[in-house]
Amino acid sequence: MVQGWDLDLASYYNRYKRVVSPTPTSSQLLFAPGIPFPLAVEQQTQLKGRGRLQTWGIEALVTGQIAPWWRVKASYSHFNFDLAQDPLSNRPFYLVLSPENSPRHQAALTNDVEIASNWQLTAKLRYVDEVGNGSAGSYLSGDFRLAYDFGNGAEFAVNGEGLFEPKRIEFPPSELPTVRSFVSRSVSAELRYRF
Repeated sequence: MVQGWDLDLASYYNRYKRVVSPTPTSSQLLFAPGIPFPLAVEQQTQLKGRGRLQTWGIEALVTGQIAPWWRVKASYSHFNFDLAQDPLSNRPFYLVLSPENSPRHQAALTNDVEIASNWQLTAKLRYVDEVGNGSAGSYLSGDFRLAYDFGNGAEFAVNGEGLFEPKRIEFPPSELPTVRSFVSRSVSAELRYRF
């Protein structure tokens, strides 16, 4: 590449066998006294290492110096998977940690700018694709960090994260009955001393 610029490329392919998957072992109908029909079905399940999964993807990173005071970093990653069919249900294996909860596409652009001799500004733009078959949508996020270096090991900084939306869902809801959690916009200040 051009002097002052770097390009990193990586690809991967993985085959997993014996991935943990809930496996039904027995079931029975539940009756209540005096009621002639079943009210529920009790399902006994064990976690067994019988799932099969393949994953593959690419990752790219470009870093460079636009000017002596301006450094840029751009990254992209793509993730894909193939979940084998479960011979017991004739559907894809149900996994405890599903690959559907990983985004297929992610991209980021980061700018580090030295505003003055002691001032540093970092601005980051991130795109993350939907996860969980759309139960947590894709989003575009903007972050920043403005820091002043006192020169004696002390630094003061103001940070902002998730500035484009007041809140967002980052992960899909769990299979268990839980309250949906959100990641909120935040602005914070920090004072740091290194010795």
